Amino acid sequence: MLITKTNPLFELGNGFTFETWINQKTPAPSFGRFFDKGSIVAFINNNAGHSLYKENSLIISVTKDSGSFALNTETNTIKLNEWMHIAVTASKTNQYKVYINGVEVPARLVSGTVGAPKANNTSPLLIGNNLALTRGFNGNIDEVRVWNTERSAADIINNQNTKFVGNEAGLLCYLPIAETEEVFTYDKSALDNTAIAINTGTNFFETPKLLRNFNLVGQLKNVYNEADKSFTFHVSDTFDLTKAVFDFTTNMFSNALINNVVQVSGVTENNVATEFVLTIQGTGLNAELSENYRIKINKGLNTESKLISYKFLTTDNNDLGQNLETAINGVNVVGRAGNVNLSNLIATFETSPKATVFVDGVKQLNNKTVALSYEGQSVIVCVVAENTLSKTYYEINIERTLSNDSFENEIMAVYPNPVTEGEMISLSKEGEVVLYDLIGKKVIESKEKINKINSSGLKPVLIC
Repeated sequence: MLITKTNPLFELGNGFTFETWINQKTPAPSFGRFFDKGSIVAFINNNAGHSLYKENSLIISVTKDSGSFALNTETNTIKLNEWMHIAVTASKTNQYKVYINGVEVPARLVSGTVGAPKANNTSPLLIGNNLALTRGFNGNIDEVRVWNTERSAADIINNQNTKFVGNEAGLLCYLPIAETEEVFTYDKSALDNTAIAINTGTNFFETPKLLRNFNLVGQLKNVYNEADKSFTFHVSDTFDLTKAVFDFTTNMFSNALINNVVQVSGVTENNVATEFVLTIQGTGLNAELSENYRIKINKGLNTESKLISYKFLTTDNNDLGQNLETAINGVNVVGRAGNVNLSNLIATFETSPKATVFVDGVKQLNNKTVALSYEGQSVIVCVVAENTLSKTYYEINIERTLSNDSFENEIMAVYPNPVTEGEMISLSKEGEVVLYDLIGKKVIESKEKINKINSSGLKPVLIC
């Protein structure tokens, strides 16, 4: 909230105007107040079903020497996330008008009888809240101006984007909030109603950022780097740089320029190089603001999404006695481990050039994974090509190798490889049988004593 000092000359009586720019970011739970001069208050109602006020509307509440009254605009005259110029005028005969973006809008009387406001020259001007801090306005406010005259419709629409000097006739208070220094917003009018910030974060004082978002129509990926203010767009090999169209949003009044051509979002076609400068130039109130961004467009991106290697090194895994390699067969990756702990292993991988790796849905920033468990379960690795169009999913399985200690009972027989699919295996004696494949995976286990095994449906290479 901004609060000015009291000033006996700062009086809004018969005939006045106050105006400001607002951008409400989120609905206020209890009447977001953006202007408060004691007996004259302006706030927003975002709630549906209020007994008096329309949803997303502006309310002007005036306290008189006896009683009060309120004026209310229509539903949805206030838009979220949109800069809007608000002006309220009162004539010497107490005729009130409300203007939004320079256009007069209906404001119905919802309570009381219209009249002159109670004296308010002993009240400070509050911007963004009330003194109790219970009516906070959630958003941005700029260019607060208060006049001791009724400004005409032409004055308002022709000057809503004008930067004033501060010595204009009838100007009681002028707070260009974007020019705030530390905790003070200086009044440029002759009355010097300098405002102090209370209960406000430091970002309240930051110079408005003109560019909100910027995208290339047809992009595969967009990466923004705040450090050097650059956008890097990844596009397909067939992308036509002679017909580049950009989709963007800017704050308040500003123009986007490419090659000195003013852009229309989603419309203007540009013949661009792979690197150029985007300029966002402020207009009107923001005429002194300008932002430059470096634009890079990358074509010819790698289309491969292959996993070349996936292994476990002793330098990353202390419990491993030796490096653990895997075999990649299509999208199946299999490793064989002895009697080691598989619940906390870090893998080292290699992929196609500039591909991105996701392990169990988590992006890996280096060529090593985070510690993962391979104990009795698969790990899914997704390799995404540089062009982002190609993706390949790999299933990682680490199986334990066999040893005599791996068998609960004696080995009944070892059969030559391969065992033909569907072959009936006769055993030398009857017993409860467990059948393993060559990497030690259990594929059949009998719950009763048998002397024959039907390997139908199993892979042909078996050992039992």
